[in-house]
Amino acid sequence: MSYIDILIPLVGGIVVLQFPSALIPKNATEDQKAKRKHTLVIVGWGLIGLSLIYLIIKILGPK
Repeated sequence: MSYIDILIPLVGGIVVLQFPSALIPKNATEDQKAKRKHTLVIVGWGLIGLSLIYLIIKILGPK
């Protein structure tokens, strides 16, 4: 595992958290937009958490 494996989900999570409306269709209703935005926030935090787990494994793993 290299540091790029940590960086990819980290950057993806940050992008999803910063621009969730870019991933929501324009013709969605307000209720659908709210649900999808909430789901995207959860996914973004999940990706960031995954990158932290990868970082811990990289630091504590065998050299």
